[in-house]
Amino acid sequence: MKVAARSLIIFILVMVALAISKNVYNQILKFKDIQQTENKVQELAEKNTNLKAQKEEKNNPFFLEKEARDNLGYQKPGETLYVTKNVEEEQQRKKNKQENWREWLNLLFY
Repeated sequence: MKVAARSLIIFILVMVALAISKNVYNQILKFKDIQQTENKVQELAEKNTNLKAQKEEKNNPFFLEKEARDNLGYQKPGETLYVTKNVEEEQQRKKNKQENWREWLNLLFY
């Protein structure tokens, strides 16, 4: 009788230990998920701050004027616009055209 009672108590204690260890393991997993989510939130907050700063910079009238002059060729009344060739860009375009031609040749014949 004593052996059966001891065995029953040991069995119950093992089952309780397994249940507790399962709960502890699940809690650890939840804490890891929470930490990952907090890190992601922090990264996104930093990215949001950077994007807001970029937006403010690009809404600056001086930036808008510079972009309009450089990319669109706008000018103020009384100014004369001069367009010059950029030698480096032209050389890069020629190189790209040659590489494109070679890629097609390789694709079709090799």
